[in-house]
Amino acid sequence: MQHDGTDDFSGLDLVEGVLRGLGSQDAVLDRRGVNAESWFTDWSGLLKGADVYIGIMWASTGSRTARLLLDDWVFEDVPMNSLGDLIAHVFNGTAAIKSRLTFFRRSRILALEVPVDGGLCVSQRRAGVSEELSRWELRLTVE
Repeated sequence: MQHDGTDDFSGLDLVEGVLRGLGSQDAVLDRRGVNAESWFTDWSGLLKGADVYIGIMWASTGSRTARLLLDDWVFEDVPMNSLGDLIAHVFNGTAAIKSRLTFFRRSRILALEVPVDGGLCVSQRRAGVSEELSRWELRLTVE
């Protein structure tokens, strides 16, 4: 990632380090401004044999939290310095995907639970009838 020396993007440096540690040959996040105050960075490639997309959005250079997109999963308000840990836990197998039944609609949702900073970061999405999980998601699925 290119730095202009004026902003603290250490959380993103940690993400790049995690991607390298997980075997990425091209662990460079493409950081760009969306407007005067918002930023976006993303990366796609292979991690542990699975094709993965990662996007990170934050409101300003001084933001302490960000939104993390991990394929079809969205994590809100992740501390900037915990982004790398969250990704590492997912691809090192210490996270879990659980299937749950919703109360009102009687439909199923999937929840990706990741231990971060002594708590859990959780992302949920509706479970499609014919949904095919990716390789990394299958490794985390708990019956």
